[in-house]
Amino acid sequence: MKVLKSSVLIVEDEPLIAWMLEDLVGSLGLDIAGPFSSIAQASSFLRDATPEIALLDFNLTDGEIFPVADQLRRRNVPLIFHTANVKSGALATRYHGAQVIAKPSDPMHLQQAIGAARHSSEMMSL
Repeated sequence: MKVLKSSVLIVEDEPLIAWMLEDLVGSLGLDIAGPFSSIAQASSFLRDATPEIALLDFNLTDGEIFPVADQLRRRNVPLIFHTANVKSGALATRYHGAQVIAKPSDPMHLQQAIGAARHSSEMMSL
């Protein structure tokens, strides 16, 4: 399995939000994996690769993000949930250490979250 350093997996089913996230991640000089709009698409990508960070919506076209988030957690990938879902407290509890950012969000807040996740990823690889 290929580990993609300096990459951010984007899983988001709203095209305008996905585009905004791509633009933000690209402006930080990071590689983009996705965006994927479904659990099936993200799971297919994860068969062959592991990103450095994951930026995940909660509700997707084919269900809730849990199968993808669980797989990423097993690989120690830092998770950032970008969601309007009211279960955000449960996400932080289930995925200890994950960041949960409510939609709509300030791009600066997302940049800070990505920076913190990169720092976390670097610490895990030491």
